[in-house]
This record gives sequence, structure tokens and C-alpha cells, in this order.
Amino acid sequence: MQELFQLTGIFGVHKNYNYQTDWIYEVVISDRRVRVSIGDTPLLTELTRIIDLDTKDIDNALMDGRNRHRKGIGLEILESQVAYAKKDFEFLTIKAHRNDSDPNVTWTGYWQWGKYGYLMKTLDLQIFQSRVKNYIKAGHLKLNYKNMHLHELLATEEGIEWWKVHGESWEGYFALGDESKSRELLAAACIRRREKYPSN
Repeated sequence: MQELFQLTGIFGVHKNYNYQTDWIYEVVISDRRVRVSIGDTPLLTELTRIIDLDTKDIDNALMDGRNRHRKGIGLEILESQVAYAKKDFEFLTIKAHRNDSDPNVTWTGYWQWGKYGYLMKTLDLQIFQSRVKNYIKAGHLKLNYKNMHLHELLATEEGIEWWKVHGESWEGYFALGDESKSRELLAAACIRRREKYPSN
């Protein structure tokens, strides 16, 4: 059971988490798929992962942070999850949502996850590249365009601010291989965070 919780990333923010005594959790096993949900922690309302033991993928179905003033929760969870999952799994997947339906709820995944190593799946990437190209041609973005990827857009302040306004929900994946672009981007994001918040 401990290994399942390691694969969720929970130990990135709750290093001493004990599934037997701490908070609320649910594990549902169906064939070779395992759904792990952890709820009501000091930092998280809910964390849900669907672990596929056949395809060697982990679907990061939901992460809902409780403390909006605590920065970097998503990055810390992802770093911990990758450290455990890279041994036996190939990909993490995600739906990076933007929420426009409720003004009281802010979802930042659609612009945060791209900075941390998640790459757009093919269809969403094609749509994204077409939109960015059109905005650049129209003079609304002052960036060079060469089949730009989301992480390249988010490497600039102008790109981040533009995507916060114009960005959409997208589906992505994180490749767990040692030499992957995902791992490279995650390592760079962790360095930036530690330089910015050295006491954390």
C-alpha cells in the first residue's frame, strides 16, 4: 500500500504522511487499474491518481490545493511522484483545465503544468501552434515562431501573461525516461524554485 501512495506524489508536500492514520483516503482496484484518492489534508482538498499497471501510465486525474497562499505545491508533488514513478512507469498524463464557469474558483494548471514538463498531446499541440502562429502574424505576440511548444511560450513573461488570458484547457503527458524533455524541464523548474524560495 505504501508504494501506491508514493506514486501519487503526496510525500512531496506531506513527507511524513501515514495512510493508516492521517486524513481520508480511498483505494479502488478494478482489473489492473488502481484509483487512489487522498482528501482533506492541510494543503490539499483532494488528490486523485489512476494507476494503470498494464500500460505503465499514471493519470493525474485531480489535484485541488487548499492553501492558495502556499506556492509550489504542484511542483513539489510532481517532483516526488516522478522520483518514484520513473522506476517502473513510462508516462504521467493530465488534463490541464482552465475554469471560466465559476469566478470564485481559479485553476492554474493550464499555464503551470507546461512549465513543469508536461507536453501537449498531438491534437492540442496542433491547435496551440496554429493559434500562436496567427497571433504572432497579427502582431499580438512579439515572439519568434518555429513550431513553438507550450513550454517555449511559457519561458517568457510575455508568453505567460498571454497564455493566462488566451490559453485553453489541454491534455498532456510527462515522459518519465531519464533523457526526456519532460525530465529536463522539471529539473529546470525545481532549480528556479529553490533559487526563488531557498528556505522552502
